[in-house]
Amino acid sequence: MPTEPRSRNARGCGEHGVREPLTRACLCQWGWGGRRCEAPRFPACALATALALANVGGYGQPSPQLAVSCAMLRKLSPVACACAAQCLDAGHEVCDPVSRGCNVPWKATGRPGQPSHGGDGSRAGFHAALPCLDFPPTVPPTSGLPAHPDARLTRLGSYLATRDRRFNASAPLAAAQPLGVFGAGDRGRGAVPADAVWVGSDACALGFSGRGRCMRTSTRRKRKWGWRAWRDRDGNHACVCVDGAFGDGCERVCSNDCFNGCSGHGTCVHSWCNCDPGWYGVDCSDAVGLPYRRASLTDDRNQFGEGPRGAQLALLPPALRAHAARLRQAVFVYNLPPEVNRAGEAWMARSWVDDAGRGCDPVHNWRIYSAQSHFDAHLLHDDFARTADPDEASLYYVPLFLNQRVPWGADLNGTMLAALWYIQQTHPWWNASRGRDHVWFVFGERQTCLVPKEISNVSIIIGHWGDEDCMANAKDVVVPTITPVQHDYARYVHGRDGVHSLQRSMRAAADAGLGRNGPLLFFAGGITSFGASQDNRRASGDDTEAMQSKWLQRVAQSRCAQPDVTCRGAYSMGVRQAVWRQRLYAEADMRIVSAGVPDYLDAVSNARFCLHTEGNGWGARVVDYMAMECLPLMLNDRMLFPFENVLPWAEFLLHLKKSQIPSLASTLRNISEARQRRMRTALRLYKRGFVWWRPEGLAYEFTLAALGQRVEALGLQRRTRKHRAP
Repeated sequence: MPTEPRSRNARGCGEHGVREPLTRACLCQWGWGGRRCEAPRFPACALATALALANVGGYGQPSPQLAVSCAMLRKLSPVACACAAQCLDAGHEVCDPVSRGCNVPWKATGRPGQPSHGGDGSRAGFHAALPCLDFPPTVPPTSGLPAHPDARLTRLGSYLATRDRRFNASAPLAAAQPLGVFGAGDRGRGAVPADAVWVGSDACALGFSGRGRCMRTSTRRKRKWGWRAWRDRDGNHACVCVDGAFGDGCERVCSNDCFNGCSGHGTCVHSWCNCDPGWYGVDCSDAVGLPYRRASLTDDRNQFGEGPRGAQLALLPPALRAHAARLRQAVFVYNLPPEVNRAGEAWMARSWVDDAGRGCDPVHNWRIYSAQSHFDAHLLHDDFARTADPDEASLYYVPLFLNQRVPWGADLNGTMLAALWYIQQTHPWWNASRGRDHVWFVFGERQTCLVPKEISNVSIIIGHWGDEDCMANAKDVVVPTITPVQHDYARYVHGRDGVHSLQRSMRAAADAGLGRNGPLLFFAGGITSFGASQDNRRASGDDTEAMQSKWLQRVAQSRCAQPDVTCRGAYSMGVRQAVWRQRLYAEADMRIVSAGVPDYLDAVSNARFCLHTEGNGWGARVVDYMAMECLPLMLNDRMLFPFENVLPWAEFLLHLKKSQIPSLASTLRNISEARQRRMRTALRLYKRGFVWWRPEGLAYEFTLAALGQRVEALGLQRRTRKHRAP
């Protein structure tokens, strides 16, 4: 391993890069490039005209500097046509207002006569609708306002279609009319009033920050518009900030969205750690020639909870301990450039939902989709599992940090294939094993089905959606998610009301006896749609007869509600509908409710069995059931269970297929009290593996154990590396 100089200047990567010691290349902050990260990659996107040419980093900002997000250019449009072209030429999409091109793929062809906000849904249609500023060849293009007197207003599609992107002198002068805000008057996400126009930054509090634009409108701010206006003698003005900036004048830069808070050895600049001299890595937790222990580094308890950060193998059941032990200093974490491992920034919900662009999004903030944040943050600070020497590794982890982004239906191909290409071109280890020893954590619901085949066919995939059509039982690992009753650390500890919480219920269950006197079977949740989850509760705690009858009539008309019919694409794969069709809600010893209930935690803690099925995507309730020691009744087909390769599920689980629903009631009633106690005794050994929050949570350690089992089963141990086929 090379030694690294400690001087920032000697490091040679300037203020916008950190040197990676294996390749000695500078890994640049998003928006910068060059051998020493000295050059803006998208200079035409500079928003401060007067300062764009000054020696202040190329974007016209004092430090810390931010580059305009290519994905969100539509929020600031019209910008320079050359700005959008620079983004596209670099392989970064300019996405439409409903996130096509980022969260979801473009439509292959638009729908004539049915244009949506910002085009017809196709890439070409959006480009044809997006206005931009075209500049004569003698004028350096910039996106600052007021626009140059000779700048012309055209459409991106027209600009890109011209030969050599030649200047169109016949287009109207941009200065001849008020420069309207793109999408003004339209409905939808990010919509603004019809009379919204861009004005010079001196009309707002922006000054020369270069991190936003000044918008003028006669309408007061509404929450859904995601901007704030105030009244002055010239009308209402608002600052619209670039991604990562906020404040009345976009003067503030996000500093709470870096992993582990840059470990106390760097400065967080909107999801990028500018590491101190001698430190490197996505969270500045790696150092060359500096003695330290990762466990002693600073971190954010909201990513972990209260408790040790590194692996606690001594708390694992003995069988799992042996598997996890195989990963002692055996996991190498790739150090990827921000342009690769932060590409998912384009999916950030703050870019597409209410109040878009009005704040920051901590890495641990995305609730039920944050299990990957837990795993990544633990691994980055784990002295036990990590190795800095790739030649000593058994597994190679690819940290893409996808979990913070929009969870449903995101297009993973671009981001994952870009990471794969970088790894293949920069390092030898993928090619040496053909990817068999590489590990990718895939967030979200059904997202494991969207992994590119080049990766899913060979690598180990960690995910939540265990569909056997998408996850391989011989190599992949299903892990538990975060559930709605533990959205964040405060909810996990204190609950909604400060009295009832998962942590308290989990601890109470561990102190209670093995017997239960509640319902034989409990379930509360949506029957035909997500709209009746625990966040949408039935205030009375039970359904009225009229409500029960309504749902029965609805499912009676559904073919998917028949137990012998397979409907894998339907909500819950038709399982919840089939349960309702069986009228189990009418059984005296069962409590089946078609929505969340206010006493959910108490109900689970008292029930004997709790029903688990999938919903729109994963079924998360098994996490709560395990934590509160309600025996899971799993109703599904061809789904892999969490940690299935290392847990003896048959000892504490009842698994039935959809076709067995008609015999469900009799099956449960034939399970003796003694057997239920034995099952609950076994469950207690493994319950902590379904919670991520410390101090109770051991999901990180269980994940290491599952990976350790894969290492042995697939022959990936370091001692056998030289015997593997190249």
